[in-house]
Amino acid sequence: MKKYSEWLKFMKEQYPPGTRIRLIEMNDPYSPVSPGTEGTVNFIDDQCQLHMDWDNGRTLAIIPGEDRFCVIPKQLHTSKLYMPLTVRLYEKNEWGDTENEPVVLDNRTALAHENDILATHFKERMPQEAELSPDGTCMKSDVDAINRRRKGR
Repeated sequence: MKKYSEWLKFMKEQYPPGTRIRLIEMNDPYSPVSPGTEGTVNFIDDQCQLHMDWDNGRTLAIIPGEDRFCVIPKQLHTSKLYMPLTVRLYEKNEWGDTENEPVVLDNRTALAHENDILATHFKERMPQEAELSPDGTCMKSDVDAINRRRKGR
C-alpha cells in the first residue's frame, strides 16, 4: 500500500492542477478524445487517473499506461539583451593552452565570428531545448506520433 501512495504522490507532483496536456492517443473504444486535443489537468484521483478539462469542452480522464500524452511546456519568456554586448575570446597560446586573459572583440570583429557563436550555442543547448518541436510546445517525437496517427499510419 505504501508503494501505491508513493506513486500517487509522484503523479500529483508531476501533474499538478493547471498542467497543460496534449493528447497523443486515447485507448477508449467508446468515446475517445481526438489525438492532438489539448486540455488542463483538473485533479488526479486515487487510481492515478488525470481528470482533464479538455479545450473542446469534454471532461474525460487520461489513464497513464493506457493513453499517451505529453506535457505542454509553459511559454518561455523572451529576454532582451541590452548594449553594450561584449564578446570575449579566449585564444590558445603557442602550446595549445587557453590563455587566462580574454581578448575583448569589438562589434565588427564579433560579427565576423557569428557562425561560430551560433554553432556553439546550438551545440551547448540543454536537452529540453534540443527535443522541442519547431513551435516549442511539445517534444518533437510526440508531435511526429500525432501526425502519424492523423494520417492513419
